[in-house]
Amino acid sequence: MRSRDRLSLILGGAALLVSVLVIGGALRWTQAVVAGLVGLALVVQAGSRRRLVGMSPLLILFMVGLGLTALQLVPLPDGVLGFLDARGTELRNDGAAIAGTAPWHAISLDPGSTLRALGFLVTLLGVAVLGLRIASSERGRYYIIAGVALTCGLAAAVTGAHTLLNLDSLYGVYAPQHATPPILGPLLNPNHLGGLMAMGAVLSIGLAFHPRQASQLRVLWIVLAIGCSATAMMSLSRGATLALALGVVTTLGLLIASRLGETDDDRSRWRRRLTNDVPIAIVIGFGLAVAVYTSAGRVADQLDNTTVVELNQPLSKYEAWRSSFDLVAEAPWLGIGRGAFEPAFTRVHDASAYITFSHLENEYIQIIVEWGVPG
Repeated sequence: MRSRDRLSLILGGAALLVSVLVIGGALRWTQAVVAGLVGLALVVQAGSRRRLVGMSPLLILFMVGLGLTALQLVPLPDGVLGFLDARGTELRNDGAAIAGTAPWHAISLDPGSTLRALGFLVTLLGVAVLGLRIASSERGRYYIIAGVALTCGLAAAVTGAHTLLNLDSLYGVYAPQHATPPILGPLLNPNHLGGLMAMGAVLSIGLAFHPRQASQLRVLWIVLAIGCSATAMMSLSRGATLALALGVVTTLGLLIASRLGETDDDRSRWRRRLTNDVPIAIVIGFGLAVAVYTSAGRVADQLDNTTVVELNQPLSKYEAWRSSFDLVAEAPWLGIGRGAFEPAFTRVHDASAYITFSHLENEYIQIIVEWGVPG
């Protein structure tokens, strides 16, 4: 690997670590640091002769999102805005008349948040370009997967340390004021933390069976798989628990299929696989069983409490999903603006006097609300 690629990989890894370990990149200055690191990594690659082969669907999706978000910030005449979102435009004009201000006449009902979302998407596009460049070789793909798995493992270690020490502030510095997670980790939302841990566990299991690596690394991946699995279970996230189970089954199924699909009759290779893969599978299986056993009671309670009654509770997120389609009906073509959901949602949700939502906890519905049906 060339020095240019090595430096770019280091900068990209640093961006990944900051985005996860520093309060999940939630603060604006942490997002600026991540964007700066990704930008430096791309600058380092600017002089490289290696080019992306074709246009990845990943880049196309990010470019579509960037285009839609940028369009929501373009100043438009009141007649056009009235056609796209008559109710939102009327309320914005009335509010501006009362406050004596001159708002930005764009599609977005919260241009500041949409501008921030645009910067976030630019950063993600940079991450995608950087990742695709590094992934052009098998070693590069290994480095990317290993880097993500290591980051997940570090997040699990940080969460475990805070749990064992019974700390109520992250790193002894940041005390959550509006979050009460069951376990304290770099990501304060238990669904986010659990989902990340499920992904880390699945990646670590796959890496443990990767043939061309040292035995010490296999041990590391096994430890990370067990640690991430335990943390995912302790997060009490139902989605993370189901994702972990499905991911492990899918990974093991793919590994078995890859072994059975080979036609090589070399007996020594099969003996090596029996001596390597079977012990790894036994150790991982035992570790996952311990992780499940220690957390099974709490997770089972969460799953038992999942009933259809929750679908009709006025303060539930499912009722928020229903209310959000009032915004879709008002602005079906280009949405209300990426990132503009929270201030616009309260007027269409009757339960806002008791509970507010910063997001819908369902990105598919949020996209329809913020980008419109075509988006």
